[in-house]
Amino acid sequence: MNKLPGKLNLLRRNSGMSQSEIAQKLLVPVSEYMNWENGNSIPNIEQLKVIADTFHVDVSALIDNTVAFVAPQPVEKTPEAEKSATIPFVSNGGINATQELSDTLGDTVVAGSIPGVQQGDTVDGGTKVMDTNAFSFNDDEEEEEDEEEETKPKKMVKVKHASPFQNKKTWYILGGCGAAVVVVLLAVLLINGFGGGSANSLSDVNRLSLGSTYSVFIENNGSIKARGQGYNSTALSGSVQVSTYSDWSLGLKEDGTVSSTNTSINTSDWTDVKMIAAGNDHAAAVKEDGTVLCTGNSSACEVDGWENVSSIYAGNGVTVALKEDGSFLSSGGVNIPTTATGVKGVSISDSGVYYITTNGTVSGISLNGSTIPATSNLNNISAIAAGSDFVAGLGKDGSVRVATTNAELSKAVESWKNVKYIAAHGNTLIGMTRDGKMYGTGDNQYGQYENTAGAEASPSASADTKLDRVENISFSETPDNVQIKWDEVEHADYYEVTVEPAGIKNNSQSNSISIPADKLEDGTSYTVTVTAKSNNPDEYQDGDPSTVNYQYSRRQTQLAVPSEISATADSGGAWTISWMPVDNASSYEVYINGNVVGDSAGYPSLTVSKDNPVVPLTGGTTYNVAVVAKSNDEKYSDSENQPVSLKYDYTEVEYHGVTLVYPDGQTETVELTAGTYQLSKIVTRYPADQIVDQSITVSDDMTVNVQLKTTPESPGTETQGE
Repeated sequence: MNKLPGKLNLLRRNSGMSQSEIAQKLLVPVSEYMNWENGNSIPNIEQLKVIADTFHVDVSALIDNTVAFVAPQPVEKTPEAEKSATIPFVSNGGINATQELSDTLGDTVVAGSIPGVQQGDTVDGGTKVMDTNAFSFNDDEEEEEDEEEETKPKKMVKVKHASPFQNKKTWYILGGCGAAVVVVLLAVLLINGFGGGSANSLSDVNRLSLGSTYSVFIENNGSIKARGQGYNSTALSGSVQVSTYSDWSLGLKEDGTVSSTNTSINTSDWTDVKMIAAGNDHAAAVKEDGTVLCTGNSSACEVDGWENVSSIYAGNGVTVALKEDGSFLSSGGVNIPTTATGVKGVSISDSGVYYITTNGTVSGISLNGSTIPATSNLNNISAIAAGSDFVAGLGKDGSVRVATTNAELSKAVESWKNVKYIAAHGNTLIGMTRDGKMYGTGDNQYGQYENTAGAEASPSASADTKLDRVENISFSETPDNVQIKWDEVEHADYYEVTVEPAGIKNNSQSNSISIPADKLEDGTSYTVTVTAKSNNPDEYQDGDPSTVNYQYSRRQTQLAVPSEISATADSGGAWTISWMPVDNASSYEVYINGNVVGDSAGYPSLTVSKDNPVVPLTGGTTYNVAVVAKSNDEKYSDSENQPVSLKYDYTEVEYHGVTLVYPDGQTETVELTAGTYQLSKIVTRYPADQIVDQSITVSDDMTVNVQLKTTPESPGTETQGE
């Protein structure tokens, strides 16, 4: 049994210091020092030396489990006593050692049992021997002494020079170090100095957790008490921490490994873990070295580079960590103000992140623009738990207060007393007392809680008024959803709706609910059940389920008819038909005179040739043209076929063959439309300035003789064309 936590607790209390004060003296975060006193972690050898110097004891006295502390009583002052005191040692042949005392001699701690001196006797007329194994180092749980240790003689610890503490008490610790101390020191070095494996123990961290269908509490003896439905006892057996989200949980084992009840969240390779957090679709953990592990949701798991982390928390796509200095780290889009420091605890709901500071106040940060309750009424708080529309605070006196607009919830917790742990999920809040009894309020449809702490019986068992049965269930369909409606039931706070065999189970606070159409199969028959429920099950029992059969027929939205249909013909007679695009259309079919002439995959135009085989086009003719919008999404049906009249504005062009006869007897034929042309513009065989130019009128096929001007080498012989 590790007795260091108890020794630290006893030394600090008798020094008159708080945990935060001693943490400041040791230059460590208060959360780290609290873990030492709670037994959740062990100081390393350098930290042990600082602790020993602070309390003026030997390191061996702290880590040797065979050493117990004994407190001397003050003696009557004499001039000699004011200066010195004789302190007996077990060893050294009974030789006494004298050490100077302060003027205000208080209870002085010595170690060990002295031969011939009984519990409660005095030594040297002033030292009362007290076996500190009779003291409880934990306010809530008594530690039992190992039988073997009881038979061993207590060692004596030699104290260093004492100096007054804040309450003017002076402590002296006597003893000697033996071979056992060396062994213990070596063990500490192996664990802390050389980075050995993790050793977790039961503490206040993750003792109580609540999901949508069950709650889990780790009792003082380490056994797990689960209430509700869907709990996986095999995966969580032997856990010292449990974290739950919705319908799944993480369990942390003593050896630092982690189990998961969610088959899609694999933590089998995690080791050296000291704290866990379950989110909606991810898991996070803090390792002994202050780094973070995370698996699942990629946005929530952007934790690379996180260091010096002391605790971890998870929500719906969100991960929040506290560093050893009380500052935040976060992923998943949480906007945490930089002024949020000195934080010692966090709770996350779907709507907000709430945190408690060292002065016991609570603040909240909205997620996704949600409205969150004001927390000004939460002060002197030691722990928090956030639900869907509330955040509960555990007072240092064991009371519970709630920041919420739900007056019934606030009233329900007024009678809660002596609470040590709280947890929340949705609109449900539970608490465990120091003696392991449970409070609960809110939704309890799966039996997540039972009010064993109060005088009254479980709410679900004591209700004597049953809610009415739901009537007049009706359905309406859209391409995206099926809307289910029913008549309101008096005193019902919400309704549970199931749709089988679709496996749908949802709660609605109104008398209607929307089911996604993609969860249903077209033409399939479903059994729909609606049950009226109350948030005060101690007052109203559930109404009888109302069940109807419903056959789903998928509804489609008809696409709009393409508008602004137009067409133009090019010089070759190709006819391009265009229109405005239609929302949600993935393709179009084009019709001419009721016949499909082509389709366009997404682009709002189609070109049809003059000689297309379906409907050959004739210039100047008017045609009925229609465009039908189509979609690949089964939620949409084809648009209507609404033709418009468009004229094929194209004139057939007639060409004539003009044969050019050159002086050398060669000929060339060119195709020209009817009209008048300059010969120099037609002939390409000779330069224009060598041609005897003339105008020709083309109205039919014809032959033209081309004559050339006299060349410079034959002056006076210029030939004139006719």
